[in-house]
Amino acid sequence: MLKIAALPTLLALSLLLGGCATSSNSGPSWPWPDEPSSDSGRYGDRGDAPPPPRDSGPGEMRRAEELPPAEQMLVASNDAGQSLLDDARGARAGGDAGRAASLLERGISIAPRDAVLWYELAETRRQQGRLDDAETLALRALEYAWEGEAVNAYSWALIADVREARGDTQGAARAREKATLRL
Repeated sequence: MLKIAALPTLLALSLLLGGCATSSNSGPSWPWPDEPSSDSGRYGDRGDAPPPPRDSGPGEMRRAEELPPAEQMLVASNDAGQSLLDDARGARAGGDAGRAASLLERGISIAPRDAVLWYELAETRRQQGRLDDAETLALRALEYAWEGEAVNAYSWALIADVREARGDTQGAARAREKATLRL
C-alpha cells in the first residue's frame, strides 16, 4: 500500500512522463509552404551532426543554369538508398519514369529524411508532367537538406522551372535566386 507522502512525487512523475509522451506535429504540414522555413535542415531531427562550417573564402558560384548534372553531385545518405537511386536514374534515363518513381519511393521508405531521394522523385514527377507534385516533392527535399548542400540548389532550380512552366514568372525568379551552388 502506498503511503500518502509518496502521492505528490508519483503525481509529479506521471505528469512529467505524460508530457514526454504527447506528440507534437513539429514536422512539415500538408500542404507544405511555398518556401521552407529558415530552420530547414534541423540537425537534431536527422539524428546526425551538422556539416562542418563552409569556407567563406573565394569559391566558384554556379547559378541554376550552370549546375553540373545531378548525378555528379548528389548521393543518397546510405548504401541501400544509393543503390535504389542508381537504378532509378537508369530507369528514368531509359524512359521508364514509372519504375524510377517506384524505386525512389522504396528508397524514401528506407530513408525518409534523405533530401536527395526526395529531389530525385521530384525530378521524376517533373519528367512525367506532374508539375504540382514535382514542386511539392522538391519543397520536401528542402525541408530535409542542410543549408549549403548541393541538393538545395538543384531543388530550387527544379522549383523555378516548374513555376515558370506554370506561368508564375515572379515565383520562378525568386526560386532561381536561391538556386546557387558554391563549388
